[in-house]
Amino acid sequence: MMRFRSIPLFIIIALAVFITNSLAKDDISWVQINDPAEIRKIFSDKTFMVRKSRTDFYRKDGNMISNNKSYGLDTIAIRKWTIDGDGGVCLLVFSMPDKIIDCFKVHRNPQDPEHFRITYSSDGSVFLFRPIDGPSKRLSDSLNKKAGAER
Repeated sequence: MMRFRSIPLFIIIALAVFITNSLAKDDISWVQINDPAEIRKIFSDKTFMVRKSRTDFYRKDGNMISNNKSYGLDTIAIRKWTIDGDGGVCLLVFSMPDKIIDCFKVHRNPQDPEHFRITYSSDGSVFLFRPIDGPSKRLSDSLNKKAGAER
């Protein structure tokens, strides 16, 4: 019988990453969306739950408000978003619009047109989401809390 301690840590981590990526990619034949007008329609004035701890609201004017609730913190980040020539969505630093943070490709589930997947260019990480019209209650609550603290 093999003991758990005899398995090198890097093998355990590699296996965990492989399983996570396999589950996120599943058996759906995702369709990449390259049309800037279609991407703009999907993202404009919509909220996305990227992770349990992060909510992003993409405004039609090209601004994005990201609310991250992790490690006991409730942070708000303002970013710019734009669509590059290859149909990718790029996030930019708000105060330096030429500084790209990261880009991702958008894919649609052909069996469920309101189910999307994004794949980040930098590390290949994959997130599944369904857009919500307007800012989420969670984001609104965080913004109101911040505004109240600044008064």
